[in-house]
Amino acid sequence: MVERILLALVLALPACKATKRTEGAPSASVSSSARAAKSAAPPASVAKPPRPADAIAETGAGLVSLVGDATHVFWMSDGYRGAIKGILSLAKSGGEPTRLAGVHQAQGLWATTGQLYFYDAGPELFALPKSGGRPKSILENDALGPAAAEGDAFCYIGPPSAPGAGAKPSRAAPAGGPPRAKVLKSDERALRCRKDGAEGEVEVGYATLYSSVILVSGDHVFWPLPLEGTIQAAPVVGGRGRSLLRDTRSITAMAANKSSLFFVGTYKDDLGLFVVGKKGGTPRKLVALKALTRQLAADDENVYYAVKGSLWRVPLRKGEPTALFQDEPVMPAGLLVDDGSVYLADGFYLRRFRKP
Repeated sequence: MVERILLALVLALPACKATKRTEGAPSASVSSSARAAKSAAPPASVAKPPRPADAIAETGAGLVSLVGDATHVFWMSDGYRGAIKGILSLAKSGGEPTRLAGVHQAQGLWATTGQLYFYDAGPELFALPKSGGRPKSILENDALGPAAAEGDAFCYIGPPSAPGAGAKPSRAAPAGGPPRAKVLKSDERALRCRKDGAEGEVEVGYATLYSSVILVSGDHVFWPLPLEGTIQAAPVVGGRGRSLLRDTRSITAMAANKSSLFFVGTYKDDLGLFVVGKKGGTPRKLVALKALTRQLAADDENVYYAVKGSLWRVPLRKGEPTALFQDEPVMPAGLLVDDGSVYLADGFYLRRFRKP
């Protein structure tokens, strides 16, 4: 019980202590995640810096989530310090941001190929056309937690299925993994996935209140089980899950390319940015870190991470980490990559850096 209470306190640390600085461990609940995102914004005493040459839009200090697809970048703002509140869209080709929908309480935004998903007050999960319009309510439940999307798949941590609700994955520990840590029944959660255009969804894995980050990559979803110290993997359509990695703790960010999984956290009590094959293996430390971060993105050539005041590129084959910028009075709030660019929300502006 003492361990459970201590872990809950750690997960509730403000995000500004863990964003790679220590955008400290993200909170396990949606509402506290929203508070963490807000706390990561620059304090009211910090004046807005001049617009940098690489900025493509002004987001303000209220940005909660930054996502994108092949042609657009989308973000959700809570309206902090006068920022436009709601869900906004910006064409990568240029132009002005378009407000797609308003929100009562910005809590998270994700993009699949066909639509947007977001959390609003409740917490409540909605779907929204990328062109805007009337959001469609999917689920309102206090157990809603972290979410992720890629391609046509959206996955989220939510309530477990009710008894007798049909086939669902076993809640026993996967073969080769450690035994399940004991938690209260009210702290149990399920990892659920849905495809664009599908009416229903499938429960693909076991999670708990303490599961604080997930990642969808290709046809699989990945998520840590903090109490067990593992990273789990399962097909987004359901099926046999597995423990991909053991001896991990305090994971605050994950990213992936075609073959590898990257994560920020500790492996065997060593803090850093690590890489491991999607099929498992022994992790390799790419960068030693002094603190945690939630801003991480990857492609087949490089992995990128942002900390307070700087953005770094780490080559996956040859070369040393290099800064795209550093020592600036900004607190990164969102990071993503596409084929040609790296996009960073720095707490004031949305900035675009061309890949080398």
